[in-house]
Amino acid sequence: MALIAFMGSTGAPGTTTAALGMLLTWPLSSPERRVVLIEANPDGGRSAAGFLQGQMGGRWSLYNLAASVWQGSLRESFAQQLLDVGTSKEPGRRLLLPGLRGPAVSTAPAMEPVWEPLATLCASLQQADTDVLIDLGFNGAFGPSAGLALGADVVAVVVRRRMASLDDASARIEVLRPALAEAGNADALRLLIVDDGPYDKKTIANDLRVPLLAEVPFSVKHAQPLSDGPASSVEASSILMRSYRTAAHNAIELIAARRARLMYPGPAGARSFR
Repeated sequence: MALIAFMGSTGAPGTTTAALGMLLTWPLSSPERRVVLIEANPDGGRSAAGFLQGQMGGRWSLYNLAASVWQGSLRESFAQQLLDVGTSKEPGRRLLLPGLRGPAVSTAPAMEPVWEPLATLCASLQQADTDVLIDLGFNGAFGPSAGLALGADVVAVVVRRRMASLDDASARIEVLRPALAEAGNADALRLLIVDDGPYDKKTIANDLRVPLLAEVPFSVKHAQPLSDGPASSVEASSILMRSYRTAAHNAIELIAARRARLMYPGPAGARSFR
């Protein structure tokens, strides 16, 4: 199973939009397999008010896990907070945990004890036919919630092909890269590039020293239902959703290759997968 974290940059590259797009297009290869998206941005989530248009009334939220840590019931509470956002043909298989509401300064004290146990829970879900996607927003890969990124199979850095986005992403990558290396996860970084701006994707990958996971089109029309709802307006056959499906397949192939190499290492000096 896969554990993929999404990290944003300045310039509104569409991190939550990408995470939701991959949730809805993630390949479910067996009847038992499911995929869960955790909106774990410590600065606050958007899916409840945007993608779901406030229809859930804030009753389901990452914040509700805080009390369960003290009670020793995190796994049970986590399951209760998941919303089914899949189609009627695949009930209970595409699940969303909406993020925090309100300013980060007001939620940080309650959430600090949650992040480490949540990272452990995410790792364990991979053993139960569950793929896990984590939306970390701008800052979730750093500070108390950093474990969610450090343990991921892939950390997808979402950027636009514009200087503001790329410059900010560069600074964040240079902080995160050594932390991933120390965690034994140096090759997890990948770029998810939104096709908006003048810079060439190969140049971006070379300058940031991060391989490309996928490139997705800049399409306000097709992205709007993911960012602002309604969820029912998402066009599954749009070029944007097809691009997210490709990104999901690329991630799965990368993870499979990495695990195969770890299980059956090649000769000394062999290069890690790219």
